[in-house]
Amino acid sequence: MKARKLIYLAIILFALFLRVILLDFRPMHHDESVQGWITLHLSSYIYDPAYHGPFLYYATSLIFKLFGISDFSARILPVIFGVLLIVLILFMRLSEKKKILIALYISISPIFLYYSRFFRNDIIIAFWSLLIYILAEEYLRTRKNVYLISLFSVASLSLCTKENTFITLFIFISFLLLRYPRKTMKWILGNWKSVIISSIPAILIYFLFFSSFLSHPERAISSIPDAISHWFEMHKIQRIGGPPYYYFPILLLYESPVLLFSFMGCVYFYRKGNQKMLFFIYWYLSSFIIYSYLGEKVPWLSIHILLPAVFIAFEFLEEFSQKKLLLILFLLLTSYTVYSSILVNYIHPANPKEPLVFVQTSVDVPEVVNEIRGHEIAIISDDYWPFPWYLRNENVSYWTKAPSKLTAEYLITKEEIEIEGYVKVRDFKLREWWIPQVELKDLPSYLLKREGMGDPGALWLHLYARLNS
Repeated sequence: MKARKLIYLAIILFALFLRVILLDFRPMHHDESVQGWITLHLSSYIYDPAYHGPFLYYATSLIFKLFGISDFSARILPVIFGVLLIVLILFMRLSEKKKILIALYISISPIFLYYSRFFRNDIIIAFWSLLIYILAEEYLRTRKNVYLISLFSVASLSLCTKENTFITLFIFISFLLLRYPRKTMKWILGNWKSVIISSIPAILIYFLFFSSFLSHPERAISSIPDAISHWFEMHKIQRIGGPPYYYFPILLLYESPVLLFSFMGCVYFYRKGNQKMLFFIYWYLSSFIIYSYLGEKVPWLSIHILLPAVFIAFEFLEEFSQKKLLLILFLLLTSYTVYSSILVNYIHPANPKEPLVFVQTSVDVPEVVNEIRGHEIAIISDDYWPFPWYLRNENVSYWTKAPSKLTAEYLITKEEIEIEGYVKVRDFKLREWWIPQVELKDLPSYLLKREGMGDPGALWLHLYARLNS
């Protein structure tokens, strides 16, 4: 018992170390800076589905009060939930060997680790999703209402975090209705009082967050239709589109052992009729299909496909652990996964040639910020994030076109201009992206060093200084 606790503690500390080391090394992403700015102006916060749910902002605001405002502290909340996800796994009803292996894998997984160090909602949603599953399993096992009340409250917190909770809940509920239609309907009809009682704290949580803690009660009523309307429109226009196979190469590059063994596990456990694994298979394949279909495709959504896949892969590995060839294959693929995780998280976390690095703020930006900090600044551009975050304490004015009179000591412009009394200091990249040009001859170089396969694109800005400054 003592040895097991020490192993658990070692895994948790290992996961925490991987998530906090060099946490502020990567420049703040566009989305991170926007969410940091919203958090700093929480007194005027009103829910907008474009920026997801309020939980992230209120929780991060508390962290800012405790630890101050910085790139590091902005990313503490994802770190906390990334570690808590591993804690959840260590206390699941799984064999000791399996949950230790899963916890270790998620500790070093490129996708789980990267988005545990990224100021977005998705690692939090992964935690809520797994907790919903665990609470549902405990309720079905014990029939204790405390688990049902907790389940409803966690589902509400998940809705307060991000709108793709609707997808997760749809997957979970549809499995019950398709797999056990009579039992599910019988339970609903026979336990309606428990459902109503369990809904009360969940509704209260939902109302408090979406009403901005009673500042805007009308938003709590309109938030669900607004969210559905907004994200349906984003799906329709494909604002950030991609091919149906968008997530497959991401998972293949970073999580090949889980991808391969989860596919084998799907076939094996379906044929075997393993009841528990049938749910994970349904969760996995439904997530893969739904996120591949949706018009909004971004790499952080891959975490929601990967989560159920991990359980299938390691269940399959345990079932066939005596097969030495499969075990060797898994270890070889995992070694490359660890290598990829080191590359994307610590060596070049802002390299746009990493598929997890999505339209990333350039490393030029912190250099420019350090150069102009402490001076009067004018930014003449309709593209300027993450400058509001980095220059939050500076004297900055923002313009879409140059005003008739300028007094700023430094100018940042989108277009090259000639303004009397100013000289150009440098051109710099605001953000970078990469559209791969796949060539087989570049594959070894890309896999080892992320070189080749075409050059990144960039949005360039220009820095000017006043001559007498």
